[in-house]
Amino acid sequence: MITGPPPRVRAVSHLQHPDSYHWKTALGRLPIRNCIAFVTPRFQAPLANIFLLTLFRSKIIQSIDFSSSFPRALERDSELGAHTDIMHFSFDRSSPPITSMTCDKYVWWNANTRPYGHDIPFLCPACASVRPWGRTVKKEGSWIIQCSNPDCGLNADKSRFRPRATVSGEKSGDVTFITPTNKRTSGWFSFRVVDLKATLV
Repeated sequence: MITGPPPRVRAVSHLQHPDSYHWKTALGRLPIRNCIAFVTPRFQAPLANIFLLTLFRSKIIQSIDFSSSFPRALERDSELGAHTDIMHFSFDRSSPPITSMTCDKYVWWNANTRPYGHDIPFLCPACASVRPWGRTVKKEGSWIIQCSNPDCGLNADKSRFRPRATVSGEKSGDVTFITPTNKRTSGWFSFRVVDLKATLV
């Protein structure tokens, strides 16, 4: 979805290009202020309906600033987050020919199934149990989650031949949680990917 001066909504479409799309050329020619990209390879457009309708209502009907409307719309749609991360590109053309561009990535997290936005295996790689993972243990700069199956890593005679399987990863760095983590077990966080000034031609 891209927005700009009247009409405010310039286009809403699902773009797929087998070759590189010349975004730099397009952005230099079109008066785009905001652009949203759904980054999953096989994006299912109907899953974005609630998010887009909420965003349009906030921006067009209630005249709420786009940067404020965006997180409010995300909070109403957790199903979208389980399907795809989202990139928000914002452009400032107030000092031509220089265009300022920022890009923020929004990631959905769940304390048990997607800690800090990391997907964890559906099956335990050691014992093949389905969704066996216990609570996420937070450490300084990292996290770890262990298989909760008591037989994981045991032989048939109950002797242990390996430790229980674990999955670990690094905590996301400089991020902003849209909903404080002490109030719920899932939500969205964002972090800045790009912040630059350039001449787009």
